[in-house]
Amino acid sequence: YLGGMLVVFGYTTAMATEQYPEVWVSNTTVMGVFLLGLLMEVMLVLYVLKSEEVGVVFKFSGVGDWAIYDTGDSGVFSEEIMGVAALYSYGAWVVIVTGWSLLVGVLVILEVT
Repeated sequence: YLGGMLVVFGYTTAMATEQYPEVWVSNTTVMGVFLLGLLMEVMLVLYVLKSEEVGVVFKFSGVGDWAIYDTGDSGVFSEEIMGVAALYSYGAWVVIVTGWSLLVGVLVILEVT
């Protein structure tokens, strides 16, 4: 489902692009915004690595919140299935935000065209 949304997003973005986008901003503005974003990302990574516990939506207190330690010796469950289970249990808010942002992006792009 999300892959289909990405395809629709890509096509609507391609339809909404300007023929001559270079008239919007200059190269120095684009480079400045890129460097500012890069600086903010580096600062965020340094902050996360420096502190032992970071609270964004909920508190991350190490790798134990995300790592699957063992699938057991039953042989029924593979690592891929345990990863999907971890995505939908621990990362449910990530899936919800991703789906919502793709939907809003498609609606905005359709309104622009």
